[in-house]
Amino acid sequence: MISILLIFLLISFNRPIIGEPSSDDSKCFRAAVYEHIDVGAQQPLAINQPTDQPLKILNNNLLIYERVVKRASFIDAKIIVFPEYSFLAPLARDQLLSGGVVPFVPIDLNVNLCSIYKEKFKNITQSPINNIQKSERIQLLDKETRQINDKVLVNRVILRKLSCLAQDNHIYLAANLITIENKNNLNRSPSSSSSTEEDESSELDTLKQSDQLINDKLTDQLNKINKEQNQIGKYEDYLLFNTEIVFDNQGRLIAKYHKYNLFNEKSINRTALELVTFNSPFGRFGLATSQDVLFEEPIKSLVEKEKIDHLIMPTQWTNDLPSLTNFNIQSAAATKYKVNILGAGKRKLNEGVFGSGIYNGKLGVRLQTSFDNHDRLLVADLPIGSLNNANDDSSISANEQIDSETMEYSNLDVLDSNGKIIDVNSIDRGKCSHFEPVRVTEETYQENSYVFKDNTFLSSFKPLQVPFDLYTTKRIESTEGKIMDLCDKGVCCEIEWKMNDKLNFVSDNYFLAVVSRLKESVDPKISFYEENCALISYHQSQPQYKIVASTHFDKLILRGKFNTTEIYPTVLSSALYLVPRHKWNFKQLYNEAELSFNNVKRPILYVSLYGRVYDKDQIVRD
Repeated sequence: MISILLIFLLISFNRPIIGEPSSDDSKCFRAAVYEHIDVGAQQPLAINQPTDQPLKILNNNLLIYERVVKRASFIDAKIIVFPEYSFLAPLARDQLLSGGVVPFVPIDLNVNLCSIYKEKFKNITQSPINNIQKSERIQLLDKETRQINDKVLVNRVILRKLSCLAQDNHIYLAANLITIENKNNLNRSPSSSSSTEEDESSELDTLKQSDQLINDKLTDQLNKINKEQNQIGKYEDYLLFNTEIVFDNQGRLIAKYHKYNLFNEKSINRTALELVTFNSPFGRFGLATSQDVLFEEPIKSLVEKEKIDHLIMPTQWTNDLPSLTNFNIQSAAATKYKVNILGAGKRKLNEGVFGSGIYNGKLGVRLQTSFDNHDRLLVADLPIGSLNNANDDSSISANEQIDSETMEYSNLDVLDSNGKIIDVNSIDRGKCSHFEPVRVTEETYQENSYVFKDNTFLSSFKPLQVPFDLYTTKRIESTEGKIMDLCDKGVCCEIEWKMNDKLNFVSDNYFLAVVSRLKESVDPKISFYEENCALISYHQSQPQYKIVASTHFDKLILRGKFNTTEIYPTVLSSALYLVPRHKWNFKQLYNEAELSFNNVKRPILYVSLYGRVYDKDQIVRD
């Protein structure tokens, strides 16, 4: 009896009390997103622009990604997200099909391409054949491309390399690729094949016969993959997709998503709506890509039907001032849908392509990229699962306001939020810092983030810009005041303000702006309806929207009455830095919304209530 009692007491003593937080770090995980500058950035591989070395560029980018994954893993990131078109821009269709840069993605998930390769490699090296035969078979196994008919050349190893990166570094890995499928025969291989493929198939058959050590499961998986890659058809039978793929930390392919809302991607085929999710120890993830965030689907269904906690969002986003920057639309979506968003983007400042961030559904932006000439690995800690009760509207405690362990990576250095190099060996690997006290004061953060001695990179940034005359505007001409009932097509806005810097506000040239319109995009098949109430800063003499501001506000209240309930709030400071969510308030009652703040110690550039009227969109989906 005494022994039983002692055991009971030990169990009870070590069991956490229900409803109280655990002392371990199980409530948080470390996430990473990478903002990439293409190896071929000086000679952009734009649509229909010829190049004779797409495979070389793809492989060079992959080498960079290998280094980035190792660094993310070293500082204990559990997942890493790469940008849209991670390895190569969408070339002309014939270049993609004949360049050996597009892979087949296995139809069945949970395939472990890395384990298959390692077993086959082991089998070859341990087989009783001579070294020349071993070398020949290893070369065949490592062959980068495969001719599947007289025109189409398919990459056969990039998926395996990504699988091994995930497995070897024990990290979830999300990457975006152009992939190929046969529209006539997606789920089974055809009965006929070209002579080129027959030759390679016979080589593979010979190789398989010597692989006696491969277990039945791996053999079945390999056969499925080979059958999928044996699909043969006419040149026009092939479909190319903008595809997001995810490998788990064992190297298994666990998710694939074809982008639904294409934007002027002429070489890429449109597809039906897919709701793609996967479960992990850190919560439930959903997949969407870039401009998907502008539309009702797939994100709304991922949140409401699939109940996701986190959204993976690779982008190659061309910023559109004043209200459609990569930062503000993703941050606003995180706030609206109350999910974490991992947004990884490309960086091509001269094309207006820029912006990556990690966003929390309750706290807003955790970390975002800034203007310079470097790539960036952003790393921040996020809550697991329920988003730290993101669905309630209770106040945020002081120790939740700023993540003290957010990090930036550039040229193999890790930088903290003050731009200082961190000794990565001093980082507490596995220690979740989400709830630690703030180490950086507001004034220090402001000094390091918003003072620009060199505007070189700002001047090289060439975003799209909404023509100013499309807005109905009224200029703010005093340091304190109120503007009422500024309207356009049933959308009405008003603003109250008080500035604390009388010297700078004139140069910042603020306007209250309202618009309700069908916006034509860069894709002739897509026009979408937007409504916007915004405080904007605009150079009338140049003319262009400002990137840098210096005016601080003691008080600002922006209200709007819309024709929609889909309203996205954001506050942008100088150089497109987001003002964190805890610095401002947002209220919405049906189609009326209000955004307000007091004494934000950051210069204000844009304040926006951005509405979307989905049922007025004009989209051709063929």
